[in-house]
Amino acid sequence: LPAALAMAGRVARGVLTPPLVDWDRDLPVPLVVLLSAFVLAAFALAPRAARRAAAAAALPSLVVGLAWLGGVTLTYTLGILWQPWYALIPVVATALLVCGLVAGLGTLCRPRGSSRRPLGPALAGLGCGVLLLAQLAAYSPLVRRYDEWRMGREIVDRYLGALARDIEAARPGSQVRGSRPPPRLPGRRTPRLDGVTLLAPYSVEAWARLAFPAKRIRFVVAGRGDTRPRPDEVLVVLGGWSAGRPDQGR
Repeated sequence: LPAALAMAGRVARGVLTPPLVDWDRDLPVPLVVLLSAFVLAAFALAPRAARRAAAAAALPSLVVGLAWLGGVTLTYTLGILWQPWYALIPVVATALLVCGLVAGLGTLCRPRGSSRRPLGPALAGLGCGVLLLAQLAAYSPLVRRYDEWRMGREIVDRYLGALARDIEAARPGSQVRGSRPPPRLPGRRTPRLDGVTLLAPYSVEAWARLAFPAKRIRFVVAGRGDTRPRPDEVLVVLGGWSAGRPDQGR
């Protein structure tokens, strides 16, 4: 439960504070807070019949949006991971919640005995929709350049290319020494994809099995296994991790 609550906070922060440019701007937060306060105040002051109508109008979107956010939070909690572009999924759920609030507000503000909806809730809904679409655009690679993806691919290609040449030239019963896999992008960039894991020992092993199906290849991390190759295999010894780095899970 504490992990889920903590992840819910991170999801909410990632959804409501997207990096629209090179710095974070909390554009949707005031509007969503004011809209929620307005709905609660109108709900408290409205007659019972209007409350029932507002609840009926808002309930479908609110239920689906809350269930969606709950599922996303649970999934991210089990994964113990949060990346900026993951906000694409909960942004849709947040849009449903906003639509529910706007629908309830429109019902509460409707003049008694009138079927016409006032202009205010419609404009509020339009404003929320525009801001949420801006959030989607902020995360989309169609309009935002993620240099980290290109850099990561180049780093991985260079590393695997050098390792492939050594393995190709190795004979059964020999040992190949390789550097440790590149775990992260060097340096810090803005905007930046925090927590990107480029390669781990198990992913290099899987790549080698696909790239060299005819060879028997065994991988060990330096200092963590037997470094004597068997006669029928090529032993690849990868450089060890720096002290204090946790093991990558499979």
